[in-house]
Amino acid sequence: MNTTLKACVKDLLTLETFIALILAILIIYDFKIEQTIQNIINTPLGMVGTMLFIIIVFIVMHPIIGILFIIYLFETLRKGVFIGELQKNKLFKKLNHTNEPYLEEKVIDKMAPIINKDKNKNVSFSSYTTGSFTSYP
Repeated sequence: MNTTLKACVKDLLTLETFIALILAILIIYDFKIEQTIQNIINTPLGMVGTMLFIIIVFIVMHPIIGILFIIYLFETLRKGVFIGELQKNKLFKKLNHTNEPYLEEKVIDKMAPIINKDKNKNVSFSSYTTGSFTSYP
């Protein structure tokens, strides 16, 4: 009994289970890598390197570790891209600070048709047909 327990514990404490446990903790507790590493991974060369690393992980280790690694990278990069988009939007708003109307808006305001709401209230609608709809040839 004691030897089987030791053998079972020895089988559970492998490098693969340790890596899977670390990745699960990183995913559950939402630990992120540094911003500089996220910026490197977000480049095209970083994406290719990450894909090669994921393929190697799937070949060498258990597929669950590869899936956990993909989930962790997806969560990390998704939030990194969102933060990058917010910074880019702030920069664009700062660069485009003018609120004066464009030329088209000025021309439309200047040449807009005159609206006469209360003129000719005596106009009524009458149809041109004098018969029913069945009177067509």
